[in-house]
Amino acid sequence: MTTPRKQKAVTILGKSRQIRVYAGGRDGTWLVAYRENGKRRFKRVTGSLTAAEKVAGELLTSLDDGTAFSLGFAPTQRELEMFRSVIEQNNHPGGLMGLVADYHTAAKILGSLPDLPAMARHYAKTDPSLLKAGSVAEIVAEYLKDRAQDKPALSRAYLHLLDVTLTPFGRDHKGSLSSIDGEELQEWISSRGAAKTQANAKGVVTHFFTWARVKKYLPREAKLATDDLKKIRRDVKVTYRLYTPDQLSHALSGIEKKWLPSLILSAFAGIRSFEVCRLVWKDVDLKKGFIEVSSGKAKTRSRRLIPITPALRAWIAPLHGKTDTISPEGYAHEGRVSWGFRQAIKKIVDLKGERLVPTIKNGWRSSFISYRLQELGNKYAEVAEEAGNSESVIISNYRELTDKVTAKAWFAVMPK
Repeated sequence: MTTPRKQKAVTILGKSRQIRVYAGGRDGTWLVAYRENGKRRFKRVTGSLTAAEKVAGELLTSLDDGTAFSLGFAPTQRELEMFRSVIEQNNHPGGLMGLVADYHTAAKILGSLPDLPAMARHYAKTDPSLLKAGSVAEIVAEYLKDRAQDKPALSRAYLHLLDVTLTPFGRDHKGSLSSIDGEELQEWISSRGAAKTQANAKGVVTHFFTWARVKKYLPREAKLATDDLKKIRRDVKVTYRLYTPDQLSHALSGIEKKWLPSLILSAFAGIRSFEVCRLVWKDVDLKKGFIEVSSGKAKTRSRRLIPITPALRAWIAPLHGKTDTISPEGYAHEGRVSWGFRQAIKKIVDLKGERLVPTIKNGWRSSFISYRLQELGNKYAEVAEEAGNSESVIISNYRELTDKVTAKAWFAVMPK
């Protein structure tokens, strides 16, 4: 629609005043000029001249009947209808003026005119009063119960890690979960001990907070306390301690019979203690000459086959299939298996009651990997496949910890 460039002003007469309509200077626009409270004002209208004249007429009506005076400005008929609708629907305790006052207060706080609907939507997502109630300990209990239902997708070892990490977390925090800030959480994680323990705690707590937000214990769009946690620096590389062939001989001859399969599979196959706990005798195939650690039983979720060496066969064959499971009855949980195995090692003593075999964390597995590496002539990839590690880990952690003579003596320990 084109507005004539030389369109003359159109005058609209009212009861006590007149309003003039001018061409707006841009195509399809008009300027409605009028006086209000002694000042000249303009209202731009887009459309035809008829539409502009209609707006001018509505302004005249509001100016003549006093509506403009009561409102403080001259509204059009359409604007008046909107005002009436707002007044009818408004349930603000202070009425329309209270609503306007609140709007201006919000604008003052934010420093700009707020988008009230957007603010309302954000408030509905972040208002603490809309969250589910519960103490930190109660929320932790619900989380652990929820995680336990994910079996067998989650290993018992991981569920045990969740328990030993979050139960103290719930005990140490008496306030609400939403009141815990990043600084407080960082301090708690730092108090957990070694770097690896801190890293485990950070991972567990981060997942817990994410779950809590999904379950509406935390605001959906609010920043989580875990968002700014510092990266945990790992400990300086530890030099692994190894068992000697003599200590292996003492252990094999002195350990309780029910723990003998666990010791054999750790010392001669390098199987992790909690993986041994998951194995059954049918996983040990003496005919084919390998032990299968399926993906569901392996720490890395990757199936591997471990060759049965002569020493391993000599020790494991007499015990094969003698019981329903490899782990002792009553030790179904990985954490309890590790504890029971350590206690059995501590009981191996001489006639004076002095211990013959020390307790070395992950010592049997570390010893197997180190001695196997020497036995195979530093074939890193082959040892990595048997142990369920990456080749880089084998090279960085187990290379040159022993020698070929000691490795030969280790695998020469045979039953009498």
